[in-house]
Order: sequence, then structure tokens, then C-alpha cells
Amino acid sequence: AQKMLEIRKDVDADQLTFELHALAQEANWAYQLHGFPDAFELARKGMFSRLHESATRIGQSKLRPPSRLKRKGLKNTKPGGRNDNA
Repeated sequence: AQKMLEIRKDVDADQLTFELHALAQEANWAYQLHGFPDAFELARKGMFSRLHESATRIGQSKLRPPSRLKRKGLKNTKPGGRNDNA
């Protein structure tokens, strides 16, 4: 992304990668172990925020704000893929 001028040159790419991965891992952990239903939405918001602050104008123009997934049946899905409706 830095070579494509989407991330600022002063950003530590390894650190940014670590932080984004940590958000993804935390969301998975919170959802799988604790059934926290908003875990992935919070992770998406955190990732967007971190990417937006690290991005150049070119990169920012390519980012889309996170939105909550509203697929049929998703809101009733429990950790492990179980569904209340099944």
C-alpha cells in the first residue's frame, strides 16, 4: 500500500499490520468465547479508523466506512455457526 501511495510513508507498516490483525483476533475471541454479538462490527470500526488515519488522500478515497452486516439469519447466529432458527 505504501508503494501505491495509499499509506503514508511515515507509517510503520509492520506495526499497522500487527494492530489490524490484533483487532481481527480480538473480535474472533470475543465472539467465539463470549458470544459478544457486536465484536466484528467493533473490529471493523477500529480497522477503518486505524487505516483512515494512516492513509494518504489516495488511500482514504478508496476506503469505505464500515457498515453492520444485515444478512438474513445472521443476527440469530450463535458462536460456532449455530443458529437459533435451526
